Amino acid sequence: MKKIIFLLSPILLLLSACETDFDVTGDWKEITVLYGILDKNNATHYIRINKAFLGDEDAFVMAAENDSINFSDLTVRLIELNATSGVAGDSFLLELDSTYLENGIFGNPGDQVQKLWKTTEMLYPTRNYRLRVTNNYTGNVVTAETPLVKSFSITQPSASPQSKVSFIGNNDAYSSYSVKFPPAGNGKVYEVTIVFYYREINSSNDTTLHEIRWKQSQYVADGGESVIQINIEGENFYSYVGSIVGAIPANYKRLIGRGQVDTEPDGNSDDHVDVFINVGGEELYNYIEINKPAASGVLLDKPVYTNITNGLGIFSSRTSNSVLNKSLSVKSVIELKAGQYTSAMGFFQEND
Repeated sequence: MKKIIFLLSPILLLLSACETDFDVTGDWKEITVLYGILDKNNATHYIRINKAFLGDEDAFVMAAENDSINFSDLTVRLIELNATSGVAGDSFLLELDSTYLENGIFGNPGDQVQKLWKTTEMLYPTRNYRLRVTNNYTGNVVTAETPLVKSFSITQPSASPQSKVSFIGNNDAYSSYSVKFPPAGNGKVYEVTIVFYYREINSSNDTTLHEIRWKQSQYVADGGESVIQINIEGENFYSYVGSIVGAIPANYKRLIGRGQVDTEPDGNSDDHVDVFINVGGEELYNYIEINKPAASGVLLDKPVYTNITNGLGIFSSRTSNSVLNKSLSVKSVIELKAGQYTSAMGFFQEND
């Protein structure tokens, strides 16, 4: 029987059924699959557009044909909308930007093309945006709308150089460190990531910069918050660092605690903590929630979530903010050097 395939990102759903004496798919229908996450902070905005495909052959055979997944002639337009009235304002066309992919399932071997549409137009957080995709060959039209997630500030950690990140309290016990910020307009889901940097130095004085990225649990806003506070437990920080770094190799040291910008061409800072906050819109949150794996590991027949009119996929927005180059407090550094979770890691400071 016929098989219909949706190219979904990041999950590939191959939908096929067992043999029956009737065709459950019916006649062919054009199905557009669209993904676009707008971020006003980006200089270039990309929209990914594919098509589902239907046929009697093996799914992997059909997927190998570029014509099965890519449209040949589309007009893609982004339209500014008044956020209150919904009245359309200026609009601009997106240009085609094909990307050649590594070998895989989709596309002709050696000629695998992912078609993207892009624009470098500035986006304004006070406006909503409607995407309109027209198939110039069939006349089929697909639309979607989203508000933009607005800018937000971070109140803790402060950007002041005198402000330090501390996971050890005045009583020398583990303490939590709170990341604080007001909610972003149109933001629904928040994700805080702590990045801890250190350097490894060998006996020849060769130095390499390393980082540990520690993603915190997502926070889902209910709309009533004036301040969002994400508490990061100090003991969990040291336990996580210890589980990632491992014991120090022979003839190596690990340098921490300087918290200064280096003079290397890469412009990175050594021995510090960065705090990154990513915020997603409500439609993006809903899409992730519907498509995330079941906690039990049991395969479930999940509903298809989409906010695309006359198509499938997701059109939403995101934004981000960060505070960089934060030094750890003196007691926090001492705990890294001598604490129960990291004393075998070989951490030291330049003045040790």
